[in-house]
Amino acid sequence: QAMQQAVAARAKGGNGSYCLPESTGGDAASSSSSPDVGEAAADGGSKPEVQLAVAGDSPSRSLTLNVALPGVRTLADITLEISNTSVNVHGAGYSLDERLPFAVDSAQAVAKFSSKHSMLRVKAPEAC
Repeated sequence: QAMQQAVAARAKGGNGSYCLPESTGGDAASSSSSPDVGEAAADGGSKPEVQLAVAGDSPSRSLTLNVALPGVRTLADITLEISNTSVNVHGAGYSLDERLPFAVDSAQAVAKFSSKHSMLRVKAPEAC
């Protein structure tokens, strides 16, 4: 049975909520991160595998970001920061600064970690 830990997303200060224009049509999208979307930081950590899924239509879309963190046993091993425009994960040899495809409501973001699968899942609704 997978042990899951919930963590409160730490929201960085922003200039308020806003919606970005929808860039693509359709009600769902899924992709793996490419090197130009999120970049490893200069601290030398490796970039983990990332899967991003978007559901719904603007202005009520939501996103799910899955981050594979092999070798990580607990959330205490990493630092997670969620802002309106990015998700940052650092520690345990990993470094991820992932820009999001649209602004999210970071105060409503939820993060869960599965220690059995070493997988971090972040869910957040679109900011409006």
